[in-house]
Amino acid sequence: MLADMTIYYCPVDGTRSAITALTWCCPVCRGPWDLDFTPARGGGMNALSGRIDSLWRYKDFLPLDSSTISLGEGRTPLVPLTDTVSAKLDYLMPTLSFKDRGAVMLAELARRLGPDRVVADSTGNAGTSVAAYCARAGLPCTVYVPEGTSAKKTEQIRAHGARLVAVPGGREATALAARAAADEPGVFYASHVFNPYFLHGTKTYVYELWEDLGGRLPDALAVPVGNGTLLLGAALAVSELHALGLIETRPRLIAVQAEAVSPLAAAFHAGADDLLPATPAT
Repeated sequence: MLADMTIYYCPVDGTRSAITALTWCCPVCRGPWDLDFTPARGGGMNALSGRIDSLWRYKDFLPLDSSTISLGEGRTPLVPLTDTVSAKLDYLMPTLSFKDRGAVMLAELARRLGPDRVVADSTGNAGTSVAAYCARAGLPCTVYVPEGTSAKKTEQIRAHGARLVAVPGGREATALAARAAADEPGVFYASHVFNPYFLHGTKTYVYELWEDLGGRLPDALAVPVGNGTLLLGAALAVSELHALGLIETRPRLIAVQAEAVSPLAAAFHAGADDLLPATPAT
């Protein structure tokens, strides 16, 4: 069952929707959903003893408390690099990406809702992850990718049995094609951008750090950022742990982007409220 009939709500205009409606975005502003979910108190460190060694050990903090399609995701090693810096090795996840944390949540939700098919859009890693977990759940899956996506990534997606649709144009054209398909009846949109269940999966990254460090968090967390789902998940976990009284202070969150593709960094340094217009190539 879905935890207490959790519902979607729009943080912009307050619109609400039942999870079962398969409505992938706010019908008023077309923005992404948030989730009306607050972890119950009482799920502290002592409650974790003897639990399954995967991200589902944190069921007290998740909107879905179990999964029948788990591939053993989560609980990746925390390896010291220096006296003050450690690395979390999420490339050891089942499909070699942290996206598995969110994809298992989306696929488990879809399995419970029983849609006709699942669609996703991706440049590679998220599509591979959604395809793998949909295969595990026995759900038909279509992944939209930009035309020109590397053969290695498309082969990974196809290897899990997903139908692949290559879309002419860039990433935005691909997203629009997937969203058009998502508007069709009986379709579940496994979006790592629009569906907040994905963030509740990625937040387990921080819950693992909290457990591994004995009930505390580092002074700072540096995370790679593309669309920002790992950063948003980390912020969500930090907020929850603080609200539950399980940490006293919040760590600094540091978003890192490669210089060659850094639209969020550019907007941040410019003090902009949104992404800056693209600069024409010279």
